[in-house]
Amino acid sequence: MSFGRLGALGRGFGRLGSGGKTISLNLSNSSFPENSALNTVIGTLSVSGGVGSYTFTLTSNPGTLFNISGSSLRVTSTTIAAGSYPVTIQADNGAGSVVTKSFLLTATAAAGTNFTAVRISHLQW
Repeated sequence: MSFGRLGALGRGFGRLGSGGKTISLNLSNSSFPENSALNTVIGTLSVSGGVGSYTFTLTSNPGTLFNISGSSLRVTSTTIAAGSYPVTIQADNGAGSVVTKSFLLTATAAAGTNFTAVRISHLQW
């Protein structure tokens, strides 16, 4: 068994396929802006070392904040606050090759959202 890693965030397991090749589940990107539009694509899923085409399924998706369409991992909610969100994804080729991997998705704070409120009465002219 081999251990895979996505940037500094994702962790998971690969598995050995036929011929001793390691099968790995990969995600092209794991960060996205907070409060993204519905169905914004976070990243593209792929399998390396496997044979055939794979179907991707979220097996752990706390809060149902994300969805998969084809090979695209997408945002399901438009109110995802900045922070980290763990998900687990399974890839299955329907011929006995199944690989599961956990990823840590990160919603990044939108630029310009930090501000300081000032009471006008406190300003001096």
